[in-house]
Amino acid sequence: MLPRGARIVSLECRSSMCRLQMSHPSQDAFRNFLREGLMDDADAWEGPFMAALTGTPGRSGEVEAAAYLARAGVDLAPWTIRRLTPPGGVRPEKE
Repeated sequence: MLPRGARIVSLECRSSMCRLQMSHPSQDAFRNFLREGLMDDADAWEGPFMAALTGTPGRSGEVEAAAYLARAGVDLAPWTIRRLTPPGGVRPEKE
């Protein structure tokens, strides 16, 4: 799934999501990985994901990136709602 020249820096998985930290030889290689490896390929990731560059290009043009890959069928909305609701579940009224 990773293109030539790319490497996995770390991979950590929990019950609903994985965090993949990777290195790519260039920004173009990273973009191609997103398009071909996670979106367009027949074996593409089936769940929701978010990926972004995490630093500036190194001296050889190499870029570091992280991807958060949710497992297929996982509903991320409840996590978002809990995260945005303050303790006690009550939002202060606007003045």
